[in-house]
Order: sequence, then structure tokens, then C-alpha cells
Amino acid sequence: MRSLRKLNLSHTSIMELTSSIRHLNGLEELDLRNFPSVAEGILDKIFHLSSLVKLSLTKCKPTEEGIPGDIWNLSPLQQLSLRDCNLMEGKILNHICHLTSLEELYLGWNHFSSIPAGISRLSNLKALDLSHCKNLQQIPELPSSLRFLDAHCSDGISSSPSLLPIHSMVNCFKSEIEV
Repeated sequence: MRSLRKLNLSHTSIMELTSSIRHLNGLEELDLRNFPSVAEGILDKIFHLSSLVKLSLTKCKPTEEGIPGDIWNLSPLQQLSLRDCNLMEGKILNHICHLTSLEELYLGWNHFSSIPAGISRLSNLKALDLSHCKNLQQIPELPSSLRFLDAHCSDGISSSPSLLPIHSMVNCFKSEIEV
């Protein structure tokens, strides 16, 4: 198991993973969509798997206490999905801004009204999904590397230029124009 690179446990009910996951040092991709025990101590083990480049916690519903502050141990992480995790403002979103290798960030279907301004520090971010975040009221300045932004069905989003930076939107479309 030490040489395992990809592990998909989505839609399973395996509960005894917490003790053995720390031994998966070479794990690069982990899919825990709909995994039942995310808030039961597994995340602090996952966040020490320093070789992870792709992590999906979609529909896992972690609480603020369920996401340890040391998420930045996952510095090589390139893709993170926290879709439909019942996320609100707070520590979880702020910690994501420390993942400077992120290229794709999926935060759709959550309940926050804003994302932290620190998202502009994610200089490798190419895709950001904020779809179906119905409470979303503002989007800060986005990284110039961003090429895809999905904020559809975010009915409450303000159209004020100061809340939705136009130059960030231009960067999103630039890749389509320069093809």
C-alpha cells in the first residue's frame, strides 16, 4: 500500500481508514466524495500526506473544527474540491489561501457570502468554481492566472465593479481570445 498513488473511496462507508491512511506517503490523488467520517479525525491525517496533488472532499460536510488549520501542509496540492461541504465564512476558506500550488479550486454549492482577499495570492490558480453559492455577495481581486470562473446561479452577487474586478474577468476570457 505504500506505493499506492490513487485512492477513490467516494460513496463508500469504509470507517477504518483513519489509522492506516498516514502510511500512504506516496498518495497523489484521494477522492473522498460523500465519505461519511470526514469530521471524525481523518482530515488531520490527510493533511499530512505531503505528496497529494488532487483531493476531493465533495459533499463531506466538514465543520470548522473538522478542517485542521495545517491544511497548508498540502503545499503541492493542485486540485481541491470542497463542493457542497456546507462551508461558511471563516478559517476553512482563509486556510485555502496558503495552498499556493492550487490550479483548480471547486467551492460551488456552499453558503459563504464572500471569499477571502488572500485568494489573489494563488498565483497558479487557473479555474475557480463558485457556482450555486446563493449567499455570495462579493468576489475580491482574483489572481491574474485565472482562466475560468464559474459563479452562475449566485443570485445575490453584487454587480458593483469594486466587488467583481473587471480585470480579473478579462483574464478569464483572454485564453479564449489568444487561442
